[in-house]
Amino acid sequence: MSTPFAIDSFEAYLQTVRNELPDGRVYFRGQTKLVSAGYELKPSIGRYGHLLKRSFRERDELEREVLDVFSNHLVTHVQHLPRSEWEALAIAQHHGLPTRFMDWTENPLVALYFVVRETKLNDDGKAMDSAVYVLISDPYRFTDFHRKQ
Repeated sequence: MSTPFAIDSFEAYLQTVRNELPDGRVYFRGQTKLVSAGYELKPSIGRYGHLLKRSFRERDELEREVLDVFSNHLVTHVQHLPRSEWEALAIAQHHGLPTRFMDWTENPLVALYFVVRETKLNDDGKAMDSAVYVLISDPYRFTDFHRKQ
């Protein structure tokens, strides 16, 4: 279910976040282009057409190879070594490697920052609309899995 809100000011954004969203776990993603303008909600690794032509197994192997190479150079980029492949993948994404992760935040202002930091222009040179997408969910958190063991 989707409920779009057209918002044209910071105050209107704050009012919408405060008054229109339910209590509970709410996640935000800011994008400088709309999904309707061709900027789908996809992880970065899913945005490369040549990778989509490969089988799932081939993509998985390629991802592991890239992560292995990155991990060999990781010590120069972080203060501590990752405790798991998931953590290494998150660090790799933070450093610009295409991964299966997609950035979402619980802070609506962080999402808004990614919306307003750069204005995309269409072919006519006019400013394009941007969007904050909201995911209302109650997913398991990593700590939920960790506690059950």
